[in-house]
Amino acid sequence: MVFIVQWLAWIFHKGRFGKPRPNRDTPDVRHVLADLLVKIINDFRHLLAGAIVLLFGLALAYSLAQAANVDEISTVLQAVGSSLGGLIGAIIGYYFGESAGMRQGPPPSSDATAGEPEQSENADTRSANLRRPTNEAESQDE
Repeated sequence: MVFIVQWLAWIFHKGRFGKPRPNRDTPDVRHVLADLLVKIINDFRHLLAGAIVLLFGLALAYSLAQAANVDEISTVLQAVGSSLGGLIGAIIGYYFGESAGMRQGPPPSSDATAGEPEQSENADTRSANLRRPTNEAESQDE
């Protein structure tokens, strides 16, 4: 009889055979806001870079639309390029420099050459190098 009751409890998930209860530890508002702020801070450099590039494009387009002749266009290009060109260059250097560094892999350590034996000259080669003349005048004297 005990086996039948146990089997029925197992079939209908009652008692110790019940389904595990779902985890009630849902994050509260503080954890959600903290996670949001962490994600914003981590992605802020990308947002800032995008905003600066957008500002550069809008300033350039607006200035070129307001220019009437070729002389004004060259002045506008010089003004906008000199004021925001350095920032755009830094942004491009950061992003393309990062991708180039990822392709190359880690830099070799100084310990990599420590295991290689040094090539040494034998005594005959060193003495021959010492006896060689350093310029043509000395070689003609001999």
